[in-house]
Amino acid sequence: MGRPRKYPPELLERGSRAVIESGRPIAQVARDLGVPPETLRRHVRQWEAEKGLRPDLPTAAEREEIKQLRKENYELRRANEILKAASVFFRDRARRRPAEVSAFIDAHRDRFGVEPICRILGVSESAYYQRRSGARSRRSVEDEQLLGAIQLLQSAQLVRVRGAADVAGAAPRGAPCWS
Repeated sequence: MGRPRKYPPELLERGSRAVIESGRPIAQVARDLGVPPETLRRHVRQWEAEKGLRPDLPTAAEREEIKQLRKENYELRRANEILKAASVFFRDRARRRPAEVSAFIDAHRDRFGVEPICRILGVSESAYYQRRSGARSRRSVEDEQLLGAIQLLQSAQLVRVRGAADVAGAAPRGAPCWS
C-alpha cells in the first residue's frame, strides 16, 4: 500500500472554488490541477459544508463536537458499568473498608482499569497502590499505638476509660494521646 500524497491546502481550496464557481465537473478540475478526483471531491464536499452550501454534511466544528460527545458518552457508559458492578459488590453496606474496596478494584482492574474505578468510587489511586504493596498507612500505625496506650490506661486505672477527654485526663503527662 503506497503512502498517501499530501496536497497543499491552497491548491485544494483553489480547486474547490473553481468547481463551485465555474460549475465544471470535479474530475476535470482535478485533472487540470494534477490532483486525484477523489481527493478534490472530499475537499469540495467539506468546503461546501463549511460555507453552508451543504446542510446535510457536518462542518468541522460539528464534527469536533460529535467527537467530544462520543468520548463523553463512552466515559459515561463506562462509569455506569463500574457503578453497576460496584452496586452488586457493595449492596449490603454503603461504605466499605479500604481492603474491600481494594479487592473490588483488583477484581475489575482488567476490565475497566484502576484509574477510572478509583475516580468513579472516589478513592485515591495512591492509597490503592499503597494498600496493594502491603505498606501500612501512617494513620493505621498511629491508631495501633493509641489503642495500645488506651488499653494500658484501662488496665492501670481499673476503670473503663471512654472518649478523648477521659483518656487525656487519665494519661500521665507526656504519654501519647490526643486532646
